[in-house]
Amino acid sequence: MDDFEEYNAVSYSSTGKLPNCWDAYASSTTASYKPKVATSGSYSFAQSGSKSLTFYTSGNASAVLPAMTEALNTLELGFWYKNYSSSTGKLIVGYVTEADSALNTFTAIDTLENTTTGKQVYYTLDNLTDDAYRIAFKYTTTSTSY
Repeated sequence: MDDFEEYNAVSYSSTGKLPNCWDAYASSTTASYKPKVATSGSYSFAQSGSKSLTFYTSGNASAVLPAMTEALNTLELGFWYKNYSSSTGKLIVGYVTEADSALNTFTAIDTLENTTTGKQVYYTLDNLTDDAYRIAFKYTTTSTSY
């Protein structure tokens, strides 16, 4: 389980980083539009502690978890999420089949409903194919949102 408390964090609209071994991608060339660990405040939605994975972007952005030592179809995934507004973009949970082209090989598992209250979700991954390489979160929007 990762609550992001041990990582350096920035404001939601600043340029930041993800933990080591995670990868961040964005369709925009604006550096601050990549996913990051953000501090608590009006636009950070940590379930516990003061830090969270945050998407503040225009277009598409993806955060890709590290490769696991076990096959993904033997694991379960659970997390909390929250949207800033019910009219903002969509968070999609899925996987990639290649590490170096996450925006091109993303396969959706589920598109999450927008919610402005924290919601916990769980997935069993036993139906994933053997080519599922890494879990990824993709955020899509047509305007700047988080």
